[in-house]
Amino acid sequence: TSPIAKDLARRTGVNAVVVTNGYDPCEFPARDSCGGSDLLTDHRISLVYTGRLAAEDRDLEWITDGLEVLLAEDPAVADRFEIVFAGPLTAREVREIELRSPLLRHVGNLDRREVLELQRAADGLLLVIGDGRPSIATGKLYEYLATDLPILVLGEGNEASAIVHEAGVGSSCSTTPTSVAKALASIVSGGLVRSNDRRRVLKYGYDYIAREMADAVEAAICSADIHDMSANPLTDRRRPLVSP
Repeated sequence: TSPIAKDLARRTGVNAVVVTNGYDPCEFPARDSCGGSDLLTDHRISLVYTGRLAAEDRDLEWITDGLEVLLAEDPAVADRFEIVFAGPLTAREVREIELRSPLLRHVGNLDRREVLELQRAADGLLLVIGDGRPSIATGKLYEYLATDLPILVLGEGNEASAIVHEAGVGSSCSTTPTSVAKALASIVSGGLVRSNDRRRVLKYGYDYIAREMADAVEAAICSADIHDMSANPLTDRRRPLVSP
């Protein structure tokens, strides 16, 4: 990610070039060709999280604390909204989710195809990063970008939220209960709207990234050649030596 490259350049003086992670376009057909998912509730607005949660001890607590604030302000949310988790959660996380069913639900571990179907059937996607982790942009983010759905990032001051904002595909909030409640309320009210400019997302496809990588390699080769030639032109064997 960009913060890592900048830090590397600052500390070592190297020319650090960013080639991001991304997604395989072949795995993501056009959204209108995808059906729904039996794992989501038809009459609820569904926010989906896939993968592990335990990178931070308080990941789930940020969500549950925000929900408590939201429910205190608008109890009817409990009947028209759900956050659905899919992935290998801890026993504690599963218990906490079950205590708040049907507002929170865990649908277990899914295979790759089921995960992608669930993501694309959702109304929005949830990414939990935490505040002040500047270099973090998980691999899951790029998978989310391919769905053409709005993304909510819990956590600010990180590369994931910067990418989401730059691509115009959602929003981010700090992990305080009030901020999370406000962000979730926006989703319930239909306020989490994404940009129609797909070009900002397509650049994270593997085809585009492969070209970026090739360009970076070619630039590095050219830079090395120029450096060698300036140090000792006689070592450049690709051009003939011309006598005076």
